[in-house]
Amino acid sequence: MRHIILVLMLLFTTIVWAGEKVNINTASHQQFVDLPGIGESGASLILEYRTTRRFKSPSDIQSVKRQSGRRVVGDKTFEKIKDLITAE
Repeated sequence: MRHIILVLMLLFTTIVWAGEKVNINTASHQQFVDLPGIGESGASLILEYRTTRRFKSPSDIQSVKRQSGRRVVGDKTFEKIKDLITAE
């Protein structure tokens, strides 16, 4: 019975989350942190990048780089968040 309740809770959470896309052009620091794989430093870098550029599509978030040259949002992270974000 516990397993069924857990599955239903996860399903409900996924359905609710799927309907509330995060606009990467207006999202707050916390909204970025709440996305899987972004974290505090990634959120800060995205916000800094956004001060001089506007995202035209969700995949544009992959243009944000760390000082090391690595992308803040790589291919695996983008696959996790692509259905959770929008660029309006």
